[in-house]
Amino acid sequence: MKIKTEDVCRAGLTTVCASFKKSRQAPENRQYAGIPFKRLAEYAGQPLSEESVCVFKALDGFSIALVGEEAMDTEQCFIAVSEGGEALTLEDGRPYCMMLMLKDTTSQRWCRYLDEVAVRE
Repeated sequence: MKIKTEDVCRAGLTTVCASFKKSRQAPENRQYAGIPFKRLAEYAGQPLSEESVCVFKALDGFSIALVGEEAMDTEQCFIAVSEGGEALTLEDGRPYCMMLMLKDTTSQRWCRYLDEVAVRE
């Protein structure tokens, strides 16, 4: 399933606060607008179950896999399109999305430059 900024926006944005942490720096709370992944999957007609494996793939080749239970947790797995009121954009101005794990206090399970999600049963 391709992840497009316009689909996230059409599905209805909500705002969340997440703890962002870079190496050797104290965590800071940041505000993101987007949608829980479960709602986006439902909007796109992508079936999910607790037994699913969801592989979040980024434009830069990074990927992270979540079990369906985590991916379906609306208070955990979140797809963001903006940070602090500013759209997430690449250097050339193209918009991108980012997958956040809202309960992850180290930001290590996040997927920036999100391009697609492969759902496997």
